[in-house]
Amino acid sequence: IGLKEGKDYKEIVPLLAPFASRVITTTFKTLQDLPVASMDPEILAEAFRAQGVASVENIPDNQSAFQALLAAPEAVCVITGSFYLLGQIRNNEDIV
Repeated sequence: IGLKEGKDYKEIVPLLAPFASRVITTTFKTLQDLPVASMDPEILAEAFRAQGVASVENIPDNQSAFQALLAAPEAVCVITGSFYLLGQIRNNEDIV
């Protein structure tokens, strides 16, 4: 998960946390239309920890975070957050 700077993560995290056995927080930065950056991923990670998610990892580079997700043992993995993050991961040519 990576959220745009200024998003109300305090409303989003409690909705997602009950469904997550593990969370990876990450970043993105884009110049599409206007400069857009993600919020601090460690703040997001701390919010998930506070909601009781036992396994929370902060991997600032979104491509490294994506590779960690692909290597995860879970049968179902979800990428969520900002469409900016999804776009950057989707544009990765190494996606299987």
